[in-house]
Order: sequence, then C-alpha cells, then structure tokens
Amino acid sequence: MGKLHIAFSAILFIVPFCFCATGTTHVRGQLLCHGKPAIGEKIELWEKNFGFPDNLIVSDVTDNQGFFMLRGSISDWVRKPIIYVYFVNYCEAAITKSFMICGNSVKVFIPPEFVADGNLPRHIFNLDNLELSKAITEQAGLERITHAVFSHKECRYIN
Repeated sequence: MGKLHIAFSAILFIVPFCFCATGTTHVRGQLLCHGKPAIGEKIELWEKNFGFPDNLIVSDVTDNQGFFMLRGSISDWVRKPIIYVYFVNYCEAAITKSFMICGNSVKVFIPPEFVADGNLPRHIFNLDNLELSKAITEQAGLERITHAVFSHKECRYIN
C-alpha cells in the first residue's frame, strides 16, 4: 500500500507540469501619428487570460523615432499563452479637455506562429509602421460582447 501511495503522489505532482506551456515572442515596429513618429508612447506585451485578469509580460516606451522592440516569455498552466501588444491611441483622442487627453486602448494579438514554445523566440513579429490614426483594437473572449459598453480608455495630463 505504501508504494502505491508514493506512486499516486508522484503522478499528482508531475501531471500539472505536463500541462504547463511557456510561450515567447519578439515584436518590433514603429508607431506613427499622421505620418510622424509617436515618441515616448508606452507599449506593452500582455498574456490574455479568460476569466482572470490578463498578465503583463514586459513594458517599454517608443524611442525618438517611434520605434519599439519587445521580447518576453510567460508560462500558462492550461494552454500555450495567447499574447498581445497593448498601447493607447492618443493620436486620435477619444476625449480632449484643456488639461487632459484620453485615448482608446488598442490590442494587437500576436499570431500563434510567432509565439514560440520555450524561452527563445524563433521569429520576430514585425508590426512595421503602424499608423495610429487608422488603428482599431482587437477583442477576444467576453471583450467582443462588452467592448461596446465598457471600451477602455486611458487618460493623461497635457503639459
């Protein structure tokens, strides 16, 4: 009975690790606002979770030419991670006041073939020159239903 108990305990310990998947991606591109570089804009990589809050993987800001490069890895217990690029579109402001500006959030999901298994990316996902005046967000899961009612906006003060 003791050996059976040990074997059963070992299986219970090992099985969760069999379902764990690590995904890695490398993304680069340039943000433009009406053809001019979007300088100093926050840009992030996130992992999509269904039923739980999404997980931030890495964050950076665009350089003085609007370029960015993000690379990150994350593990998920159930499935290969679904990763997206997140930024706020202040180029086409949703709300503008004398002291602040609010932009719509934009998500661009990384195609699965650009999310490598393990900790080393195999390919670079290139967003090229992303014109913010034409950027539209992508939704997944319940966002498709709730986005019209609860569209996410971020605001910042104007200098």
